[in-house]
Amino acid sequence: MTWAQILPLLQDVWGQGTDVGRHVLTTLLAALDSIGSNWSDWRARQIGVRRDEPPAVEVRAMALAEETAQDGRQRAVDHPGADLEELQRLRLVLRQAICASPGQTALRHVRPWLWSLTTSGGHALTASGQDTGFELRLSRYQKPVC
Repeated sequence: MTWAQILPLLQDVWGQGTDVGRHVLTTLLAALDSIGSNWSDWRARQIGVRRDEPPAVEVRAMALAEETAQDGRQRAVDHPGADLEELQRLRLVLRQAICASPGQTALRHVRPWLWSLTTSGGHALTASGQDTGFELRLSRYQKPVC
């Protein structure tokens, strides 16, 4: 049997039942519908975050990198709804943008890196870091990173 064959049976049994039964059916159908979807997108929907809200996370992250280049303060990118894979993607995009910056600017001394509660020590600097246990950090180094 496939889910396509089972769904009408579920609707017949629980769809006309009690409020609890209909709630269970709605929850089950939502769970089945989410199978195979991207985890980051699913989590963002669950916590009410639009992943395409302006300014884009890449723009915000680059602005934080420029601030870190100027004052040397370590910063973290607050990116609700992001999983570790998404933060890694953002780290690589940011590193490429930093390495593509012109000449010998202070920006080339900023390194994006992944902070983890279990391996990096310290504490999260962002709400999303507190929620997930990892975040994208920006630190300035004496030597250029690229």
